[in-house]
Amino acid sequence: MHNISRRHFVRTIAGVPFLMAAAAKAFAPPQNIAFSRSQKEAIEAILHRLVDSGAVPGISYSIGNARETLAEGTLGLQVVDPRMPMEKDTRCALASVSKQFVSAACYLLQQKGALSLDEPL
Repeated sequence: MHNISRRHFVRTIAGVPFLMAAAAKAFAPPQNIAFSRSQKEAIEAILHRLVDSGAVPGISYSIGNARETLAEGTLGLQVVDPRMPMEKDTRCALASVSKQFVSAACYLLQQKGALSLDEPL
């Protein structure tokens, strides 16, 4: 397992929400159709590479739309030593990783006209 600093990890995944949002918009299935087997396998292959490369020890993921969960699962370890696998109900510390989600949400709200960036707080 490679050692990775928190700063490097955050830099590595900082663009993921924007990438995922763009991919979701471009490749989103219709609201009433689940992911195909090949789409699920592609998602899992990307996440497996992150774990196998040592970029992260473990991942818990859930992908869905407004109506349903399309794919979910866990990979890797919750704790490296002693080895404890990541589980569906594992709680993960977010540190500063959630900031990009908040900024992406603000951007989307601003694009919909529900939030003005020019108004005083």
